[in-house]
Amino acid sequence: MKIAHLCLSCFYYDGFSYQENLLPRQNVVDGHETIIIASTESIDKQGKITFLGKDKYQGSDGCLVYRVPYSKSLPPMIRSKVRSYEGVYEILKDFKPDVVYFHGISAYELLVLKKYKRLNPDAKIIVDVHSDANNSGTNWISKYFLHKFFYRSIFQMTLPVIDKIFCISMECMDFAIEEYGAPKEKTEFYPLGGECLEDDEYNVRRKNMREKLNINDEKILILQTGKINKKKKAVEALSQFIQVKNDKFRYVIAGSLEEDVKDDIMDIIKTDERIKYVGWVDSNEMKDYLCASDLYMQPGSQSATMQQSLCLRNSVIIDNVKSHKPFVNENGWLIDDISDISDILKKISCRPEIINDMSQKSYQLSLELLSYKKLANRIYLKSL
Repeated sequence: MKIAHLCLSCFYYDGFSYQENLLPRQNVVDGHETIIIASTESIDKQGKITFLGKDKYQGSDGCLVYRVPYSKSLPPMIRSKVRSYEGVYEILKDFKPDVVYFHGISAYELLVLKKYKRLNPDAKIIVDVHSDANNSGTNWISKYFLHKFFYRSIFQMTLPVIDKIFCISMECMDFAIEEYGAPKEKTEFYPLGGECLEDDEYNVRRKNMREKLNINDEKILILQTGKINKKKKAVEALSQFIQVKNDKFRYVIAGSLEEDVKDDIMDIIKTDERIKYVGWVDSNEMKDYLCASDLYMQPGSQSATMQQSLCLRNSVIIDNVKSHKPFVNENGWLIDDISDISDILKKISCRPEIINDMSQKSYQLSLELLSYKKLANRIYLKSL
């Protein structure tokens, strides 16, 4: 079948390991002709926002990628909020997809789905929801004008042609129903997934990266990733870590340090040689770090890398919020207070073997819930 992914409510980072990369990549592996229509917004090698030009190229995820610009009929200062684009309908009309998967529901361009459905009534329309109360509508203008009025109105106008609404977390499902009026019968939990590696590749990646980091098999590697700001609680996590004086532990931070935490984190690193900051890494190298690590640390705001860490056999320490509960079942810890971290590390110090047990449980959970092979099959089933 033909599948079109529209990344117009969100950024598309070519070659990374986000849902917008891995899901289309799996569609290609499964033998489906797949394209991506994306905005011109991307990120550079330092993880900073950058703008590309209008383009059409063979992407690294195996799909033909169309980069489309914002509509020039809108003032520049509001284009990135309205999210109306040039040429999307024409691309869909030429490609004639059997399935249109629209990533995110916060965009004026959602209306293109109505127009396409009129031309192709048998096409299946899927939208997903990445917004929740933590990352969207966090101020009055955003909550009441953008989401409750503008985006909700666009969504409601498009709703009759939408077959399924996939929500990447339980909190996103609440947001879609409460803020956008999404009908419960069309709404499903559809988590961000990851790539589950076979033993051979996993072991090779793990061995090579641990050798690069000069970490032997007896060491327990803790990993924290992403754009590290105050919401990620990395300073607090490191402060807990340095209280546990066990030389078997190592702590690596892979990502970008925002200005609100950079100095504090670097000051802590200077006090403890067990901690290492490696900077921003690409998706392939991140995969190596995740294979090398034993425990994924995410005590603050949510990150898509957490699901990938489970797929690559990490135990986890993550914040005890509704959206995290489906991912922890004897394979890690949901914490209510930052001080829980030092207590957990002390328990691991006494019983390091529990990390191996949790590693296998994370892998089994991922095969059932988070594998993009399984997630992609749900797209095909909805399209029969």
